[in-house]
Amino acid sequence: MLLLKKRYWLSIALLLTVVFVLRTLPATWAIYAIQQAAPGFQVSEVSGSLWSGRAAFSQWLDRGQALPLGRLDWQLQGLSLFSLNPCVDFSTKMPQQSIAGYACYSLFGGAVSLHKVDIGLPISQLSPYINVDLEGRIDAYIKKASLDQNYNLSETSGNVLWQGGSLYTGNEWVFLGDIQAQFYSEDNRLVSQWLSVEGQQGTAPVDIDVQLTISNLLAKPPNIQARGVIKPGPQASGLVPMLRFIGEPGDEGSYRIDLNE
Repeated sequence: MLLLKKRYWLSIALLLTVVFVLRTLPATWAIYAIQQAAPGFQVSEVSGSLWSGRAAFSQWLDRGQALPLGRLDWQLQGLSLFSLNPCVDFSTKMPQQSIAGYACYSLFGGAVSLHKVDIGLPISQLSPYINVDLEGRIDAYIKKASLDQNYNLSETSGNVLWQGGSLYTGNEWVFLGDIQAQFYSEDNRLVSQWLSVEGQQGTAPVDIDVQLTISNLLAKPPNIQARGVIKPGPQASGLVPMLRFIGEPGDEGSYRIDLNE
C-alpha cells in the first residue's frame, strides 16, 4: 500500500515537473518542431512558451508560392500528456481568413492528426497552387485527418462549401454558383464528391456531379483524377469551350469528364 502511494506521488511530481518545464521552454521550440515536419512553414515575432505561444505572422511556402496564414496562437492541452499523445489547440487569423482546431502528435507512432478544424478563406488564396483563377469563398470542416510518419493518409473525413464560385476560362469569368463536397480517405488517397447547390431560383448555373481523387497528396505535383458529369446552364455558356477540351459531349448539353493528371 505504501509503495502504491509512493508511485502515485512520484507520478504527480513527474507530471508537475513536465508542466513546469513546458511552461518555461521558449515558444521557438514549438516552431522548430513544426518546421522539422513541415519545412515550408515560416513565422515571425514568436513569443510565449512551448505551452502557450504566439507568432505575429505565419505563412506556408510551397512550389514557389506563399499562402499567408496571419497570426498564429496555440495552447497545449494539459490532459493529453497523460496519453503520451500531446495535443494543441491552434488558430490562425487574418482579414477574411481563419483556421482553428486542434492537432495531436503520437510520441511513439510518429503520426500527426488534425481534429475539428474549421477553415474559412477566399479561394483565390489557393489559385496559385492549382494554376486556375478562381473566385469565391471556401468554408471547410475537417472532422479528422491522420498522417503517419511515412506520409500515409488515413481516417480522414470532412466537408467543403465553395460559395459564390467563379472560374476564369482564359477569355471570361464564369459564375458557377455554390458547390459543396464531402471528402474522405481511401487507400492513402483523398476522395471528394462535388455537387452543385441549387440557388434561390431553384436551379444552379452549372449542374456538377464530379468525383475528385488525389493520390500522392504531398508529391509535387500530386496525381489528380476527375470523373463525372458537368452540365452548364445558359448563364454559364462561357464554360462550354473548356468542357469541349477536357470532356466528351453527353445528353442535353452535358459533358462527361474523365481526367487523370
